[in-house]
Amino acid sequence: MCPSHGIEISLYLRSPSCSGLLAIQSNDTNDTNDTPRMRTPFLEEVRDNTQLVPRKHKVSPSVQNETNALNDCKKYLDNLSQKISDSEKKIADSRNVIVDSVKVFADLKKKRDIEVGKKEKEKEKHEKLLRKLRGLKIKDSSRKCTICMDREKNAVILPCGHTTCMECATEVYLESNQRCPICRADIEDMNPLYFD
Repeated sequence: MCPSHGIEISLYLRSPSCSGLLAIQSNDTNDTNDTPRMRTPFLEEVRDNTQLVPRKHKVSPSVQNETNALNDCKKYLDNLSQKISDSEKKIADSRNVIVDSVKVFADLKKKRDIEVGKKEKEKEKHEKLLRKLRGLKIKDSSRKCTICMDREKNAVILPCGHTTCMECATEVYLESNQRCPICRADIEDMNPLYFD
């Protein structure tokens, strides 16, 4: 019986599971021990020598190639991991630059909006002033005599109600057979015109 695997071996047979050592089965029925007896001193010597010398494991070329391939893969993965780490740092830096740019852009937009608001208010002020000036010019031109375009209107012709300066109204009244120079209606009377 093989002590390590419990395999029974016949006389002079080689067991692959016992590392090539021969074990001889004991046929002695008087032996009360369960362990087999070794009858050759050669086997005892081999057993003693195998215990003293450490066994060297031979590595097959295919296993060596696979080990080398695994080492190469490990180096490649380590290199790839380093590249990924570097790329992540670059991405983080780029992200920070983008965030800073967005903040600067927002600040510039806010300043621009403030400036545009100020300019729009100034434009509204100027337009309001221009409207006032135009209104004054219209009022001023509406007060000018429509006949001479020089003096202010200060006379009203009745019954039509057209207005002229007193000089033009008197002149028209005296020379044009008492007809209104604007609508040619008969003039019944002229009155002075007063503005507030």
